[in-house]
Amino acid sequence: MIRYVFRMFRYGFSYFIATIFFPKDIRQAVFTLYSFVRVPDNIVDVVDGWFDIKSTTIYCENKECWFADTKNICTQRCRKMLLTHYLSAYKQLGEYYKKWNHAFHNKDREDSQFGEYVRLFEAYAIPYEYSTSFFQSMISDCIVNRYQTYAEVEKYMYGSASVIWLMMCSLMWVDNNRALKYARILWDAMQFTNFLRDIHEDIVYLDRIYLPAQDLKKYWLDHEDIVAFSDDFARRDLKKWSAFQSYMKAQILFCRTLYRQAMKWYPYLSLEARKAVSLSSLLYQEILAKIEKNDYDVFSLSAKTSFWDKLVVWWRWKRTVSVSLIKM
Repeated sequence: MIRYVFRMFRYGFSYFIATIFFPKDIRQAVFTLYSFVRVPDNIVDVVDGWFDIKSTTIYCENKECWFADTKNICTQRCRKMLLTHYLSAYKQLGEYYKKWNHAFHNKDREDSQFGEYVRLFEAYAIPYEYSTSFFQSMISDCIVNRYQTYAEVEKYMYGSASVIWLMMCSLMWVDNNRALKYARILWDAMQFTNFLRDIHEDIVYLDRIYLPAQDLKKYWLDHEDIVAFSDDFARRDLKKWSAFQSYMKAQILFCRTLYRQAMKWYPYLSLEARKAVSLSSLLYQEILAKIEKNDYDVFSLSAKTSFWDKLVVWWRWKRTVSVSLIKM
């Protein structure tokens, strides 16, 4: 269990803060579930030996790389190396999923790698199909790096994000169809918030853009414009930058609409779960506020919330929101 707690603390600190408000039995189950989804995610996003997801330093093995400086440190991920990584991750994920599939269907509760996850799925009656959708989205990250429509992004988010909240519903013994609908809306909001926050990081380190091309087109933008902002923000086309700011305003409004709709989920939850979920939602909404504060600059400024930002949100939540939740 300690390693599960550490994984969430390191890779999902906002989740960690919210999770500690769950009752002990649910809290332990959440830590285990987070580990279940974090390992495959790291297979795709963490390149062993030369890049760590929490680091900004990339040690380049390609001596002819035009991104590398004299210390052999890259300013971007080499596309050739990245392609090699994705091919390897695709194969590794396939093997990992095959082992998970075997352990689950053979009810191998003592399997050294998957036994605890098998017990988790059985104890809380988590539908196996959720894990299948999750792995499909993780594998998609190895072969898809641009999206044309929001429907395509939504399909990806269902496996990469929505099913995780649906699994969480199982941990909280919530199976009402209406409740599941709002749980999915909340995770879509949080996932798309991540996409907006990490636009620059996703391009530079992963060569991915999750912003749908059709939506960008409404603002006379395309994926190449987003890449251009990321490559040389100081020399950006000011007319296109103004269009991008308008695009971001619309996306933030869209996310906030989703967060408000997701509040209809709260009455279906126990008081403790309600508190944990609402705090998690507010921590993510703070990211949107930070993007606005930075005048929508997600290329040269970071929209990641600091420990102090999280503490302020927690204090505000404790004094106002948590009290109103009791009356639901």
